[in-house]
Amino acid sequence: DDINESVISRYVFAPFDDLLSAHLKCCRALVVDNDPIEAFHLKCQGIQALIKVLTQLKDENWILEVMYVSAVELRQLATVADEYKRKSGDSSAHVKPDECLEECASQLMACFRVCANDNRAAAEVSKRKGMINLINQLFKIYFKINKLHLYKPLTRALENANMKNEFSLAQTVTYNYFTGMKSLFDSDYKKAEELLAFAFNKCHPEAHKNHRLILIYL
Repeated sequence: DDINESVISRYVFAPFDDLLSAHLKCCRALVVDNDPIEAFHLKCQGIQALIKVLTQLKDENWILEVMYVSAVELRQLATVADEYKRKSGDSSAHVKPDECLEECASQLMACFRVCANDNRAAAEVSKRKGMINLINQLFKIYFKINKLHLYKPLTRALENANMKNEFSLAQTVTYNYFTGMKSLFDSDYKKAEELLAFAFNKCHPEAHKNHRLILIYL
């Protein structure tokens, strides 16, 4: 059935209604219509609604948990959508490789800017806490599409935020893994060893796959 936006808005106030509506339409496009490209575009609409929520919520950061899940889902949908385009072989569309992943990076950067600019709130309620999560998602994209030169402004912004004590250990481990790999590619072996050793030693003991991934570079 069509998703009735007026019903949603009757029970959910703006801009959360747009966020919910986009999420439900995305689920329908993916599960019912089997159209990952449309699902990705609808997820982008959901991210735009989420940015409105992030902007309007002052001195609150509970919405970051929603942002974390949405960021992962958007990246995964972008990957599936790009693969779907490649397999369809529609050369008439003149589709660029990794077009959806690049759009995904643009959407996540919009979220990142909102979080990075939330510098007036106290650390415990600041949205700057979400910066490292978004950076990790962006790192995964940049490594995949070979645009590692875009990572420096992100790491600089994170350092300037001075929020290290607010980041979770899991996110810090992931961040050190990616920055360690980048340092290795830059032939900064001392820094690479330091970052990757931290990632390896602090990684969850049962995360065997992650240990193996880190060891490849360490």
